[in-house]
Amino acid sequence: LKPGKLLKKKLSITSVRVNSPTIRLNREDPESEPNYAFLTSLFGSGDEPMSFRANSVLIRNGSIRYDLRSAEWTDSLFNLNHIGVNGLTANLSLKELNQDSVSVIIRKFTFSEQSGFVLSRAKGTVNIGRYGTDLSGFIFSTPSSELQAKRLSANAGFATRINGLPDLDIDIKATLTGSDYMAFYPQLAYLTTPIDLSVKSNGRNGDLNLKALYIQVPDSVFEFGMSGTVMLDTAFRITGCRYADAHGAFSDELPNWITDQFQGFGLTIPDQLYSLGDGSFKAGYENRSGSSSASLEILSQAGNITCNIDGTNDSYDGTLAASDVNLRVITGNKDLGNCSLTARTEITRQEDGYSGNFNGRIGSLRYKRYNYRGIDVNGSFSPDL
Repeated sequence: LKPGKLLKKKLSITSVRVNSPTIRLNREDPESEPNYAFLTSLFGSGDEPMSFRANSVLIRNGSIRYDLRSAEWTDSLFNLNHIGVNGLTANLSLKELNQDSVSVIIRKFTFSEQSGFVLSRAKGTVNIGRYGTDLSGFIFSTPSSELQAKRLSANAGFATRINGLPDLDIDIKATLTGSDYMAFYPQLAYLTTPIDLSVKSNGRNGDLNLKALYIQVPDSVFEFGMSGTVMLDTAFRITGCRYADAHGAFSDELPNWITDQFQGFGLTIPDQLYSLGDGSFKAGYENRSGSSSASLEILSQAGNITCNIDGTNDSYDGTLAASDVNLRVITGNKDLGNCSLTARTEITRQEDGYSGNFNGRIGSLRYKRYNYRGIDVNGSFSPDL
């Protein structure tokens, strides 16, 4: 403890060791004064707010409770109005703590919360200032998950008024098991399979630039990769997309995996997805100077489909090609067999709807014991259709 700096409202401590501390924080209702008001006054706003630092902070088996006594209790669900932390163990170096900045090196930080959430480990460097936030080498682990942030920074801090997407840089890698977080979202209770995730992205001038997103489910059940740029408004809603590229692969176990892992969300899988078998896909989108183009390709054991759409202003051209699509497997109709076709359409958007024309050719279609070839189809449609 350095008394000289204390006179200048700078509390500096070399080392703090606390064994089995018990802290009880509470307030009667949102309008009443809490029992920790003296701390907020000490570090809060004022002519000379207190600044605190400690080179070494060691806490073993700590317990912290906070209760807003007028608020309802919840069972097995995290509740900001009733927080109960037990088994808190920490090894920190607190470089700075005042009303508008926090700088701390976390060597070890673990606890369990009364809702059932468990933080197994946290370590890294955290810096939050008036106008910026930076996490370096940050690791966050729960019993079956781990997130590593090689870089996580944003030009937003305690004095920043968030009005839209701030400039940011993200480089994280994680293995996530949803059931670790069911105290926050009970629907995640069935998501027990670890999912690998990596993200590299940055935000500039309201654009979120996704350099690389990769998701993988064990046993090659599902793999997904994506890059692109989306535009966000001040409420973080997506207002447009400049470009996007996606690709991936799936196995015949994907529908069963989704049904099992996401049953808490009540998802219903279309019967057609069970018939795709193993396969892969890729998709793309680009929008520049009023012109847009999109493409989709699906290759599976049930057949192959390619679709392309190009548009300028309110006019669109589209093509579709299907090769050896097994209609019997997809529809369940035993009279149908494989089908191959090509099609083209032109569409114009009008004030009262869409109009256009289409033409196509069914190269082959198996029906019962017959194989039909060279069937031409064409027509038009208007907003009255």
